[in-house]
Parts: sequence; structure tokens; C-alpha cells
Amino acid sequence: MPKPQRIRVPEQHRDALARLAKLDSEEWERIHEAFLGLDALDEHVFAKRATQIVPEIPLETADAVIEAVLSMSVSVANHSWTPSDLAQVIAASPDVDIINDERKSLQDRLSTLLTMPSLSLIAKAATVVGSHERVFHTARVLTDIRPIFPDDPAQRPVAATIIHTLRLDYFKARSDTEIYISMDREDLLKLSEEVDRALKKGAALEDLLQSANIPLHSLEE
Repeated sequence: MPKPQRIRVPEQHRDALARLAKLDSEEWERIHEAFLGLDALDEHVFAKRATQIVPEIPLETADAVIEAVLSMSVSVANHSWTPSDLAQVIAASPDVDIINDERKSLQDRLSTLLTMPSLSLIAKAATVVGSHERVFHTARVLTDIRPIFPDDPAQRPVAATIIHTLRLDYFKARSDTEIYISMDREDLLKLSEEVDRALKKGAALEDLLQSANIPLHSLEE
């Protein structure tokens, strides 16, 4: 798998990464030592226990840092990147508002955290919960004209047809792949109807969960 290039750092993780980069050496060493002894499977429980070991860490800060690192751990697993490669790209990103002298610290600290067994365990647990044979990545519909030739292929086409090809990119077994599905206009309309129906059903279920005071966990998170 090639080394990651430019990666957009999600807005919700930028402040946490900047805080991680700005920790002084003593604070970082204490946090690192605290994390080494933790094995909770829930990231919020993990963060709470970490702040109990190192009271100087605000729970909000620990939670944000762990959430950011877990997100990167999933990326490492899904794309078969190395932790050091991803840490290097993230630390160099202009999305993280830090000075140049702090970027090396962020790179080293991210690389260390991404290889910690305790955080890797949480990332694996999250992956198992959302594990499916194929996970949607992106989609695109390709449209082209297909000529219809007479018996003599040297002659000009006598007709043509319009073909749509649905390309689905998805993740499978720690790699990404794609599948091409030929479609015509009626197929596209049917797909559009199904997507619209699914969105309406999802909205209805969200309302039901909200009325029952049941928290909704978004897979996008």
C-alpha cells in the first residue's frame, strides 16, 4: 500500500492534535506511562481512567486526544498504512495549527500512540462492532455512448445506445476495491427511488430513537 499523501484532518480533531503537540516533555511522559497500563474497551472509560492516573489532564482533553488517535488507528487498519507514515503526514498537515518546531513532537507522539496496545485494542473493538463484508467508500456513475455496428464492422455505426455504469468503491479485508454495474435510465431512476426511500426510513427511525431517549451512534463518527 502506498504511503499516504495529503490527508484532510477532520475539524473535530484539530484542536486535540494541537494540544497534544504543545504538551511539555514531562506532561507527555506522564500521559504516555498512564496509557501504557490501560486496557478498557470503551474510549470514554479509557479517558476517565487516564485522568484518574494523571489528574492534571482534563477529561475533555484526554477524550478528544483519544478520539482523534482512534480515528487514525482505523485509517491505519483500513488502508494498511504504517503508523509512522500516517503520523508524519498528519503532523505536516496545515490543518493542525501549530508552529514548525511542534510538528516533530506531534509526529513522534502520534507514532507512539498509534502503536500502543491499549489504544489498538479499542480501535479493534470499534472495527469489530462496525465490521461488514463490504463497507461503502465512494460511488460514481459513468455515462457513455456505445455504437452499434452493422455486420461489416468497417462501416459506420447504424445506431447507438446510452449506457450508465455504476461504480461502487468499497473496503474489504483491509483493502479497497471496486465493482462496475451496468445500468440504463430506468435503473438509475429505481436506484434514486431506493436511496430516497432509505433516507426517509432513516429519518423516521431517528425520530423514533429520539422520542424514546435512545442515543444514536452515527457510523460517520
